Amino acid sequence: MEELTVNRPFVCKSYSKKELAQLYLPYNAESTAMKKFNSWLQESPQLWSRLQEAGVGPCTRYYTATQVQLIVSYLGEPG
Repeated sequence: MEELTVNRPFVCKSYSKKELAQLYLPYNAESTAMKKFNSWLQESPQLWSRLQEAGVGPCTRYYTATQVQLIVSYLGEPG
């Protein structure tokens, strides 16, 4: 039986770091997705600075909808 994939529109809401990383890198292992996603955020000085201003720190585990909006504005929608 063939698996049916349904593409849903991206919703800008609060996400855990893990969830958001997996949305951007769905075919990577969870740990790999997290490492790559974190490096994308930190490789963009403007984005990283704006995220820090919005309250993101090294121990942040969840992004607010506003922080997710910032990420999407720099990286585009996941998918």
